[in-house]
Amino acid sequence: MRYESDAIEEDITDTQDGYFRLVKMGGYYTHDKARAHPQGTVAWWAYTAQKLLPLLDSISPCLSKHRDFLDSADTKDLKKAHVFMNDSAQEKLGMFYLCCALRLRPKEVDQAGEDNARLLELMGKVAVEDVEPLLADLRAFVEDYDAAIHEALENTSVYREISDDLFWHHNFVATCPVLYDQLQKSLPDNLSADELADQVGGSDIAREVYAAWLEASGQPVKGEIRAALIEYGLLAGRASYVSSNSSVTGGKVEEGAMKAQGEKVRQMKKEGVSRDELKPEIDILTSLRADVEKLIEVEAESNPANKINRAGLEDLCKRRFLYTPSFSIYGGVAGLYDFGPPGCALKANLEALWRRHFINHDNMLEIQCTCLTPEIVLKTSGHVEKFTDLMVKNEKNPDEYYRADKLLEEKCEALLQDPSFEGDREQLQKWIRVADSLSAEEVDKIFQELGIKQQMNLSFPYPFNLMFKTTIGPQGNLVGYLRPETAQGMFVNFRRLLEQNGGKMPFAAAQIGLGFRNEIAPRAGLLRVREFPMAEIEHFVHPEHKDHPDFHKVADLKLPLFPQHNQLTDGKLRTDLTLRQAVDIGMINNETLGYFMGRTYLFLVKAGVNGDMLRFRQHLKSEMAHYACDCWDAEALLSYGWTEIVGIADRSAYDLTAHSKASKVDLKANYKFDQPKDVEFVECKINKGKLGPAFKKEAGTVIEALNDMTDKQKLEMDAAIEENGVYELKICTGARYNITRDMVKVKTVTKRVQEVPFIPSVIEPAFGVGRIIYTILEHTFRSREMEDQELRCYLALPPVVAPTKVSVLPISSNPTQFKPAMHKITDALKEHGISYKVDDSGQAIGKRYARTDEIGIPFGITIDFQSLEDDTVTLRERDSMSQIRLPIADVADLVYKLCSDRMTWEQAAEK
Repeated sequence: MRYESDAIEEDITDTQDGYFRLVKMGGYYTHDKARAHPQGTVAWWAYTAQKLLPLLDSISPCLSKHRDFLDSADTKDLKKAHVFMNDSAQEKLGMFYLCCALRLRPKEVDQAGEDNARLLELMGKVAVEDVEPLLADLRAFVEDYDAAIHEALENTSVYREISDDLFWHHNFVATCPVLYDQLQKSLPDNLSADELADQVGGSDIAREVYAAWLEASGQPVKGEIRAALIEYGLLAGRASYVSSNSSVTGGKVEEGAMKAQGEKVRQMKKEGVSRDELKPEIDILTSLRADVEKLIEVEAESNPANKINRAGLEDLCKRRFLYTPSFSIYGGVAGLYDFGPPGCALKANLEALWRRHFINHDNMLEIQCTCLTPEIVLKTSGHVEKFTDLMVKNEKNPDEYYRADKLLEEKCEALLQDPSFEGDREQLQKWIRVADSLSAEEVDKIFQELGIKQQMNLSFPYPFNLMFKTTIGPQGNLVGYLRPETAQGMFVNFRRLLEQNGGKMPFAAAQIGLGFRNEIAPRAGLLRVREFPMAEIEHFVHPEHKDHPDFHKVADLKLPLFPQHNQLTDGKLRTDLTLRQAVDIGMINNETLGYFMGRTYLFLVKAGVNGDMLRFRQHLKSEMAHYACDCWDAEALLSYGWTEIVGIADRSAYDLTAHSKASKVDLKANYKFDQPKDVEFVECKINKGKLGPAFKKEAGTVIEALNDMTDKQKLEMDAAIEENGVYELKICTGARYNITRDMVKVKTVTKRVQEVPFIPSVIEPAFGVGRIIYTILEHTFRSREMEDQELRCYLALPPVVAPTKVSVLPISSNPTQFKPAMHKITDALKEHGISYKVDDSGQAIGKRYARTDEIGIPFGITIDFQSLEDDTVTLRERDSMSQIRLPIADVADLVYKLCSDRMTWEQAAEK
């Protein structure tokens, strides 16, 4: 239908006229200017519309249905609807038209330029051709929900009496104000478009939108209506979680029966079956829905991730300034965050605990290296070539790009949440588990199979290097990078570290500092950022002697292990093995690796990570880093899913070997004997004339691997060739090469020596400090209902990492009465090195307790009127809210013991 511009223009107000102009200006508006302008918020939303609409699809399935409806209607219906819409609905509907224009007709928007008349005409065209057609399909779609819902809508809406089309139009536009208002209420101010997308992706707005849609017709979202919306995928429910992951017996059966019965009822309706005949079948369907709802609720209660109130936590972090987006007054930059005073103290305490737990406990050597690293170092380590993630982009819109593995995970999760998906759910779960280990070809094939490639116009996945490149010096001739890890500084200082340790092996070096990663799509707060604090250990050890003298101290721990085999088969954890058993059967490569896994588990739990929401996942062979021969990640279950927070890798001798060759500096250690000793050495003579033609471009890699073999490996190769005529050479990248007798000659020679040189292997635990901080915050976030029925949130942080250890709370703000006691207490706290916070605001003591609980202060000292009489105070514990009374002279010493794990609260209460 051709758009009649004159007819529509009559109905467009001056305010809407302003919208259309501002949509072109939005790209030039700063946030401050936008908010100062009467219609500035609209400009900002229009500017970010292209990022919002795909996210709105995931929040509200109804909106994605709207966009499937596009085509044909009558101008007069739109005009009639405007008469009955309130100002808010009209305003938000206009905003929706702008979003549609930017999303669906970007070229036409550009062609309209600053010509207001052409923009008005374009908006009307969107209204008629892109939005009005929603009505007919919307009607058919909703009628198919359930007879009860449709009947309720018809009987309760005043618009049904005026016009059938107007009824459906109203129910559609009623969602617009709620949707945008909810977005504005739930999102922090001054976000960049990328950060906005992150925040929207985590918002729970669907319930509000559907509640408004149904309540516009007099129906709240509850009971049968809620169950029906979940069944049809129109309400954010967890039915699909039950079917794919439920531990509740019969979950799949119940949902399958409900679907089958629903299809039966719909078919009977199409055939015109009478209401009396339908009623028994509808009753069966209603009963099945109720059963599924119960299963959903049981599963939700049993799944710890569903108990995490992410929105509440993020609100707390924002209000109390634990951390915040950097440069927010200028709109911020995605992936960069600043820690506020409480967050900074939490970070410092966590790092101090890490130092005590690892560096002091194992007598490690701590160093501090620069963040700026010359290219040659990172080229030698392999990062320039291989420190990449696969990326895909929209070939029709190059501004849209995605990290391929995360996009695959998100799409698979979305399909698992879709009850109508009839494909292989177990395959989706497997793809989620192995997403970051897939090759470009495999990812592209899966995207095609799921229809994502065609739907999103995706390119073939290609590698994107994640390092920040820069130049060093005024001439810019020396290329450098911001380091992606702290490890390389320790490797290039190996000789000095060895000397510092008296030439003795094994030993460990450690470093706390910043790492940098140019993330393709930073999101999820502190979990995926571009600058991050990290703490790394490099444990140097003889490649043939990877036992650890203290392994027995952790050998009996049973960690939740997720080995390679289980990831590729049943997806279940192994919780029945001790670390010693796991090492003995070869699941964990060696004792040193197992030792650090055990020590890491103890550290994380002590710092506040919930041990029941922690697992150790082994990297798949295809996922292994270019330097690693075995690797286990400590992963925490968060509201975002399982997230890596620590990586523990056996890097073999890769790094020291590479740096030694590139720099021509000997980076070997010596295995010393008490007396000179006859030692057998195994020599391997390589026939390059045979290797070259056999392996061509890869001959250099094979020769390097042969030269790096230990004596034991050389003898094993010789024996295999002798027995089978061929030896399969495996290298850390996973590549395999067949070595035959004509390529190598192995012989044993005896020499009398005092020491034997070797290139050490490295076991590396690497800790993401920011990720651990966020994990602690999620795992310790609590809420409780007080006597006044108010729900109060707080952080149950362990005292050892709490930013502030104790609060000092005079019962009254009278300065003359309580100041002497207060000064006596704070002076004693200072002498003990205990951080404290005085709150003498005069508010009710309960409110002051709540304020200090909120930021995780574990103890509170209350000075009351009895304190003036007998020099005693009460000491309150945050989690139990219980109190004990003790002399002022003893309180600082007791708090010190409690915060340093020298005494428990239970022990203190018994005294």
